[in-house]
Amino acid sequence: MLDPTIPEVLRKVTEDGARLRIWGFELIKHDYTTFDIFGRWGFQDGSGLIRDGLKFAEGASRNTAEVIADLYRAVRSGARENLFIGCNTVSHPSSAVECTGVSRARVAGSRGGTS
Repeated sequence: MLDPTIPEVLRKVTEDGARLRIWGFELIKHDYTTFDIFGRWGFQDGSGLIRDGLKFAEGASRNTAEVIADLYRAVRSGARENLFIGCNTVSHPSSAVECTGVSRARVAGSRGGTS
């Protein structure tokens, strides 16, 4: 799992986005945000995304929407002018393009795998 409240994590995400841009990619797809941050996705979410006991390294000084928006800003910072599509992203922070720089977002969940 990634903890986007740790500056080194945000720096790594920014560097990865920049690396893809430098390699010539014009579209960067960021996927599995919920799994990276919360350790589950899709049908595993159940009645709520955030599991009991989830704590970020910085403590409770910001809510999860603020933390996730900073993660998306880090991806945008590395991607610069390139298209940045979010898949399995958390829609409320990614919906404000001027805030986070997400060019496109897929908001439908992948609910396969349930019985």
